[in-house]
Amino acid sequence: MSFFNSFFGITDLSKEQAVLCPFPHKTDSGETYLENKPSAHVNTTEKLFHCKACGRGFNETQFIEEVFGCDYITAKKVQMAFMTEETIEDWDLTTEISKETASRARSLGISDTVIESLKIRTPNNMVERNVLAFPVEMYGALLDIRKYNPGAVPKIKSNRGAISGLIIPFCNLQNTADGDPIFICAGEKDCSLASTHRMNAITITGGEKAKPVCPKLFANKKVIILYDNDDAGIDGANSLAEFLYPFTNKIKVVTGFHEICKEKGEDITDFFMKYKGTVQQLMAYVRAT
Repeated sequence: MSFFNSFFGITDLSKEQAVLCPFPHKTDSGETYLENKPSAHVNTTEKLFHCKACGRGFNETQFIEEVFGCDYITAKKVQMAFMTEETIEDWDLTTEISKETASRARSLGISDTVIESLKIRTPNNMVERNVLAFPVEMYGALLDIRKYNPGAVPKIKSNRGAISGLIIPFCNLQNTADGDPIFICAGEKDCSLASTHRMNAITITGGEKAKPVCPKLFANKKVIILYDNDDAGIDGANSLAEFLYPFTNKIKVVTGFHEICKEKGEDITDFFMKYKGTVQQLMAYVRAT
């Protein structure tokens, strides 16, 4: 598999593939539009992209840089990650959720709807049957499995060699329209709780210091960062805001809810579960920021 194959949904083995150009085109009168008939081609053997209409041409690494707004080193890491043969469909077919994992997820406040939407399962290769495994998917490719085991050290693990800065769930970022809010939470558990309360939430793999590999996908969105009440959370939130600012100036680092979550390290999960906070209360803090 490759990034081009996943991004464009290429499934056959033909060398030359006609694809829709993802970059804006202009009419003769200067109006901007996205095409609905293919004017671009991908050479799947040499991993090259070229659009006859707008003239853009990139190799796969350059294409990732252009689409994601990332630097060359990050683009190379993404390119390597997409060399996997695993897909999210494989995850659906080969994994199940044990009673213990489901019970533990519910005890953390995660709804059955969110368990299913995030495809939380039990890892096949672990003795413990109550671990929460979060698949990390992008354009259908399965790039990592985040295994969450409260009480263990460390409590969350990625697959060996997996890159940080991926988005869970990626579809939430993809489907957020310009001008709409998206909530960035500190970890899979907080993201799951926010999603349970019907918030358009994501998390970034790798912890509160991690930066997303795809900052350009946040362009023109209202970004609301809800990190933990500790130095790592506050510093990480401010650093993330600065990182995303070139792509959107609609960013809020929300710390007002720390008035409720006063203890060091308390988070959105504590806000909802320990202190019985509501979305309405949380949004009041967002508006006041």
